[in-house]
Amino acid sequence: MQLRPTLPTLLVLTGLTLGIYVWMLLGPLSALQTLAGAPPLDMRPFGYDRDGVAAFLHALGHDGRTFYLTRQIPLDMIYPGLLALMLAGWLRWLGRRGAAIAVTASLCDYAENGLIVWMLLTFPHMPEGLAKAASIATMLKSGLSTVAFSWLLIVAGISVYRNRARRRVPPAQRTASAGTKPPRYG
Repeated sequence: MQLRPTLPTLLVLTGLTLGIYVWMLLGPLSALQTLAGAPPLDMRPFGYDRDGVAAFLHALGHDGRTFYLTRQIPLDMIYPGLLALMLAGWLRWLGRRGAAIAVTASLCDYAENGLIVWMLLTFPHMPEGLAKAASIATMLKSGLSTVAFSWLLIVAGISVYRNRARRRVPPAQRTASAGTKPPRYG
């Protein structure tokens, strides 16, 4: 038996998730972009190469790399789990499937974080292929997150449409068709 999350629980979870995201955007990620003059690795949805990573990490300097490790990474270790719970919770609340996409996106985000930590700790002597692996994790995280958010918006749109259509049906007709169920998407 799967429990359906309550609306207040989902609203609190959404507030926490969005709060962490805004904190990262306006805090550490903004500071890192200012320090390096380029977007942080987390914010490059189309990936990056070894030379781009080396230039970025060099531009950050020792203090900037320490800042990345101690300010951005800890927040980004909280955010993916909250995001997966939030997306999965809303999908479950709407009666739809699709949580696996959100969970996979979050796992890719955790992989990205681990690989970024490895690059930060080993720069300038990063192992061959490390930047490529991190770039793949970043692209997968970005793509799967986009799919998960898009699916949630589609499901929410369908739900709103159905609720509006149901309100237009006179009560007598609603009870007559109560035995039929609309098709499920997902």
